[in-house]
Amino acid sequence: MSDLRVTVVPVALRADEDEQAKTPLSLSFFKLDSRWLTEAVSAAPNVIAAASRLLREAVPDELVAGGRQASDTFRLENAGVDYSSGSPNLLLTAALPIAATELRNQCWTELIPWGAAVGDGGQLPPLDPVRSAVAMYWREQLTKTTAALDFLPKYFPASQVRAVYESLWGGSQSESNFQRWLTTARDAGGAAICEEIADTSVREEAQAAFARNLTTAGMATGMTTASAVAGAWDPKFVGTSGKVSALAGLAVIPAAVVAGALVGSFVSWQRSRVTGRPPTWYRRTVTTRSELKALYAVRPAVPLPSSNFVS
Repeated sequence: MSDLRVTVVPVALRADEDEQAKTPLSLSFFKLDSRWLTEAVSAAPNVIAAASRLLREAVPDELVAGGRQASDTFRLENAGVDYSSGSPNLLLTAALPIAATELRNQCWTELIPWGAAVGDGGQLPPLDPVRSAVAMYWREQLTKTTAALDFLPKYFPASQVRAVYESLWGGSQSESNFQRWLTTARDAGGAAICEEIADTSVREEAQAAFARNLTTAGMATGMTTASAVAGAWDPKFVGTSGKVSALAGLAVIPAAVVAGALVGSFVSWQRSRVTGRPPTWYRRTVTTRSELKALYAVRPAVPLPSSNFVS
């Protein structure tokens, strides 16, 4: 039997339940019952099969449609090899949508502690090698590519893109500087990475998606059509996260929460009702991850502690 191991670390944005949180969304990692998703493998050719099994443990059934496998829906990426135990541990990671954290919130922990935890020397407290390797991998992806958009729904405000960077570096970023960068950012081919979308269009699509999901779940009680379900949607909501209970005319039922989480995950997401000016929404114009032409300079760029792994 080989000493080779494979460890899968899914990563997703998780909403902070505190309305006054430093950032509304934080990049978080998955552990099942406080343990890594890890497995010993007898030979290198068995790694992919083992990794696919492990990923399946983290992905809620609601996120995998049409009989597809989790590994077919969400891409496994190589985050390096950890040697801290004395034998190779292949580290794989995958970006999951927000609904993964909404549906199994207790399994998710923020990847990087917020800036208050940074010591006087400008260093983060020590992280275990697996967590450090995964954080370093995603920092590199965010620095060089459009990976930040992989964690967000179809429609998003600039503040949510900024939250991805803030949570991964553990500190606030200048709102005006980030907004300027995002709206002018180009990929390596010179194409804009995102474009502005009308608020009414986002709301209409989110409303229709919620109606479809709720009807599919068989929970449109007392409502005969998808349009009737959509009519119960509170217009101050777009994507609802788990706060479906506040929607006018709908009972607090698990299926509604699931339907709302899926809407918030794939169409748009917001933590609570919009009571003031609607946000400015964007959508990505490049459907797959691409190299950035102009990088966003993260400040402060707090370094990660050194770890015993290779990329």
